[in-house]
Amino acid sequence: MKKHRFIYFVILSALSFTTHISIAETNIFESEKYIQEKDKSQEVTKIFYTQNTDTEFTFIVQNGEGKQRKASNAVIESNGTAIIKFNQQVEKIKKPVSLQTENELTVTRRSKPSSPPIISIVSPTVSPPSPIKDVTAEPDGFSINTPTQVSITATIPYPPEEEPPIVELIQISSTGEWLSVEGEMLDDGSLSTGDEIFGDGVFSLRKTYNFSSPTVMWLCIKVTLNEETFYSDNFRVIGLESRVGEQANTIERIQLSAEQLYYQNLPFVGEQQALEIVLAFLHTQAFVKTAGISESGVSIWIEYINDMDGGISFNPPGTRGQRLRFR
Repeated sequence: MKKHRFIYFVILSALSFTTHISIAETNIFESEKYIQEKDKSQEVTKIFYTQNTDTEFTFIVQNGEGKQRKASNAVIESNGTAIIKFNQQVEKIKKPVSLQTENELTVTRRSKPSSPPIISIVSPTVSPPSPIKDVTAEPDGFSINTPTQVSITATIPYPPEEEPPIVELIQISSTGEWLSVEGEMLDDGSLSTGDEIFGDGVFSLRKTYNFSSPTVMWLCIKVTLNEETFYSDNFRVIGLESRVGEQANTIERIQLSAEQLYYQNLPFVGEQQALEIVLAFLHTQAFVKTAGISESGVSIWIEYINDMDGGISFNPPGTRGQRLRFR
């Protein structure tokens, strides 16, 4: 039996191997093939490295490139353990496997010359988290047939020495389909756009809406940073019938009072104690079912007796933003 041993450094976690290894998304070296000699068994071993050892990888094995010339007796080993055995009756196999920082992959063929097995080792593609945080719409619920100015804000950090990224407010359908661009959100310190402080990473857009019938308008925020596009979670602005609109006004008054209470106490007792004072105030309000401090420690979530959700997020000094959330 002939043996071949090769060593490669693999940064990415997805690779393919036809008795050769290559990165599926980025070629880091030229492909190499090892032809099985006539009537002889052959063993090929590859050494590769991966940094993502916490990921569950999947071996995908295609036996040959068609119905002809399948390997009738082949074994694939990962780090010394046989994980897949197959014959001519097998066309494709998938199997989960764990990998180490350094890995040894061995393919042994004991059959007559045939098409080499095509092996892929893949891991789920995990998108980086969105940098868009603290999205607010104020108010996000108001009575129909009432022109209402809505302020949309979102925090998107960027290097102060660089130009602000382009941030857009997108209207989407309830299923997430892109409908229209509502406008560009700016971090220019202009009150006309609803922005309070230039260059603080809080982007704002102020726009007037007037719904003629009960409406749920779904929105999201789009930004491109370092040539990569990110989207916020979907959120909504709601046009409510008059009775519900009155309840929304009650919620807005409660949250405005709570916000003012926070900033009145902040200079004297600090952030944590100011939050506790606001929480105690909310628990005295008959329209509030329950409330609590968020895990981040910079906002308060609220559930009202009509099953609407609300909340207040306290921004850095110099900015303010009450939160309304309806469901």
